[in-house]
This record gives sequence, C-alpha cells and structure tokens, in this order.
Amino acid sequence: MHRKPDCVTLPTRVALKQVLPALAVTLVREVIMPNWMLSCPKCNRQFVHSAIDAKTLESSFFSPKPNFPTSGSELTCPNCQHKTIYQRVELTYHA
Repeated sequence: MHRKPDCVTLPTRVALKQVLPALAVTLVREVIMPNWMLSCPKCNRQFVHSAIDAKTLESSFFSPKPNFPTSGSELTCPNCQHKTIYQRVELTYHA
C-alpha cells in the first residue's frame, strides 16, 4: 500500500518566483515598516493609524507624529468597530 507523505509539497521554482516578491512586500509592510498605532479603549487592541515613510533608517526612528485637529480625530477601531475620539498624544511608534 502506497502511503502519502505527511509533509506538504513545495511549489515549483516558477511558482516560488511568483510568490516570493509578494511575500517580501507583505513582510515589509506588515513586519518591518514602522507605523503609528492607536489602542482601542473598548477592545484594547492596537491598530495602525498610519505608516511611517522609512526611506532611510534615520527617518524611520525620527519621524514626527501626524497632525490631528485640536479637538481630536474620531476614528473607528477596525477590530470592534467602536468609535472614539483620539488625541495626537495617543499615537505610539511601532516598528
């Protein structure tokens, strides 16, 4: 009786050439690229407010916070859909 292997078959080289660039872009956007984050007061989860344009190493660490209106900015949490007014001081840096 022929038994199938327990491991998953890897894609061919051609498929890898197509997948790797997309994977690299995802890694840069999601993992490496620094972001300004906000924390939802209802679900306590953080979400991205805006990406930091990190053209150089220095700009990724010394980027000024985005401007907010003096009355704050009303935003909806993408996780629980709770609307809250956030202030600029609530932005946190995450890389």
